[in-house]
Formats: sequence, structure tokens, C-alpha cells
Amino acid sequence: MFATSANLSGYKAYEINTMNLTKITPYLLATAAAACVLHADAPATSDSSAGTLGQRYGELSFTDQNINHVSSDATSLDFGVNYPIAKHIDLGGNYTYLWFHNNYHQRSSVLDTAATVYTTYAGIKPFVSLNLGYEWDRFTETGFYPYHANYGVWGLGAGVEIPVKPTVAITPFISYQDDFQESARSAQAYDFGVEVNYWFQKAWAVFADGGYQAVLHSHYDAWVWTIGLRQKF
Repeated sequence: MFATSANLSGYKAYEINTMNLTKITPYLLATAAAACVLHADAPATSDSSAGTLGQRYGELSFTDQNINHVSSDATSLDFGVNYPIAKHIDLGGNYTYLWFHNNYHQRSSVLDTAATVYTTYAGIKPFVSLNLGYEWDRFTETGFYPYHANYGVWGLGAGVEIPVKPTVAITPFISYQDDFQESARSAQAYDFGVEVNYWFQKAWAVFADGGYQAVLHSHYDAWVWTIGLRQKF
């Protein structure tokens, strides 16, 4: 599930930052090319089990976000499930609880669902996804009134799942995250990343991904790192 990550860079400013999109894209393309080279040496299978598309599983993950120009990181815990509802169509659900390491007691919860459509070509699985959900933000500071905000969120994602070993897959992806607030208040962001998934047992996998989040209405972009565990059911 690659289009359900919450935008943790909840700082609002009013300058467009698109330069980083140009900087990150070559790295993403290089990773995809390297994975394709490794895939060429991997055994061919009709439907690879190395990745997660078409698999029924639950997952637990931990994410740290290093935000530019901010001394405090943001951290989140994620709980998710993925369930194939038809051939080449997966439906997922995800709950995220995130917090900032600062004195403002800033907390957010996000509950969303995602639909992923994919195809298979020579063992490689290109995909697109759409997620819809709802976010609850809470912000309190001594001497100030608490700030609460609730709003809908949505996102689009695309990528390609590339098996490089019978139990290992590399997935470069890109996503766009937005919400249903007015544009000036909305934390619109692009996420560029690469995930590695390893099924170390038949029903258990560990995964990790790293990427960059470019926030369009702010210069508080961020590097994002995730580690997690998956279990088939």
C-alpha cells in the first residue's frame, strides 16, 4: 500500500517548491533501472510472491520523518491490511497515529482506505492506486487555546513492483497527497520513494522504504524512513 501515507509535514507557508521534484526524479529512475537489471537475472514466475500485490496480509510499521528547517522529527505508527478483492485489484485499510517531537503536543490520526489496480508483465507489476480517508489534528500549547481540525484526505499513487529474488521485491513509487481543505491551508505533497520487501518465512516479511516528501505550500520538505513487519492471513 503506497498511496496511504499521511503528510506529516503539517507546517503551512506560502511558497511553491518544485525544484526538489527535479532533484529526486533521477534517483527514482536509476533505482527502477537497477531493479530491472536484477530482475532480468531472477527466475521467471507467472505470479511472483516476492512482493505484496495480490497478497492478503496485515502490517505494522514505524516511520520517522526528518523535516527540513525543523529541529524536531515527526514519528508515526501505522497499522494496515491488504486484501485482493478481484484479479489485479487490491483493497487496503490503514490507521496512522503520528506526533511531532516538540513542545506543542501536536498529534494527528488518519484513517483511510485504498484501492490498487495492477497488471503483470514478465513478472513485473506496474500499479496505480487511490486512497480516501479522514484526518483528526490536535495541537495544544501552554497559554494558548487548543487547536482542532478534522478534514477529509485523498491521494494518488503509482509505481512498479519488481521481484529481484524469489522472496525479495523492490518497488519504486511516487504519490501525491492532498486534502479537502481550501488550497491555501492544504498540505499538498509529492512523495518519492523505494520499498524493499523480504519474505523471510512463508507468511512473514520485513520491509523498509526511504523517500523524499516535497510539500508544495511550504519549504518544510522531509526525508522519510519506514521499517515494518507483514504477516499473511
